Amino acid sequence: MANTKNPIPDPVANVTDYLFGPVALQYCFWFYVFSLFGFVAFILTLASFLMNLLFVNFGKYFWTFVMVKIHLLAMTFCVYFTNRLLYNMCLRTEK
Repeated sequence: MANTKNPIPDPVANVTDYLFGPVALQYCFWFYVFSLFGFVAFILTLASFLMNLLFVNFGKYFWTFVMVKIHLLAMTFCVYFTNRLLYNMCLRTEK
């Protein structure tokens, strides 16, 4: 007969719940903080891109520069938008 009062804990399930389980509502704040950092990084990358376009002569490397900056703009926007979505989802799941 199995002991139902004090079952043996499953260490794999505990680690999985710890690493990938839901977090408390107080941790939603971090998604907000990371979205702010992502937005600031996006604005700084955009400003850098525009300043370099106006004041730097890249010669034959111009299109390489443009593609790298567009990639950086896309990545920083994705960081901002992903954290903003996660923040909103986190707030709505705990109600």
